[in-house]
Amino acid sequence: MQHDWSSFRLKISIKTDASSIYRAWTTQEKLENWFLRKAEFTKQDGNKRDRNSALEVNDTYEWMWHGYGDDVIEKGTIMQANGKDFLQFSFGKLAMYR
Repeated sequence: MQHDWSSFRLKISIKTDASSIYRAWTTQEKLENWFLRKAEFTKQDGNKRDRNSALEVNDTYEWMWHGYGDDVIEKGTIMQANGKDFLQFSFGKLAMYR
């Protein structure tokens, strides 16, 4: 069976408030605490965002996954973020391999 991975939705139950979940997805510190081994965000002016600072629309990211070498880096752009419960980012075919 062929699957279309151009989009997908995942639902899981998490016992915490929405602002904690949002912060877990939108700061380097929190993403590296539970999901990625590196999660740097760069502001539009080219400067790296502080580890505890929430990402903003048009920031770019570089993510490195646990279990993969330093030559596998996911790169993308933050497309939408409302600061409380909605986040959209590019993902997938933009992965870079050094």
